[in-house]
Amino acid sequence: MAGETKQLILKRLQIIEDLKKELNLKQTMVKEVLENDGDYQTLVDENDKTKKAKDSRKKELLQLPKIANINSGILETRKELSENKEVLSEELMVLYATEGVTEITDLDGNTRQFKVSVKLS
Repeated sequence: MAGETKQLILKRLQIIEDLKKELNLKQTMVKEVLENDGDYQTLVDENDKTKKAKDSRKKELLQLPKIANINSGILETRKELSENKEVLSEELMVLYATEGVTEITDLDGNTRQFKVSVKLS
């Protein structure tokens, strides 16, 4: 059984690699069409100029002391949120491993389902 599973995994890996190559080829074809269209390129150039002006103004506004302080708070909150999500994932894995459940009732009484996922790196 383990040998069959390994063969299925190897076959699936090959399918994924083939699909990645196909996707890359198709994306390259679309990119070439866009690069060779003069009207599209003109619009891209105009958009780049507008984007630079927009980015410059945004940078000025973000440097205002009040906004810089708020932005700093946003970064801290995002970091804390990310850390808590990571810890929650670990806790849910422990719950799944010890009790075999894929749902939990939250503090508001709502039943929340979670999924367990494994990825190959």
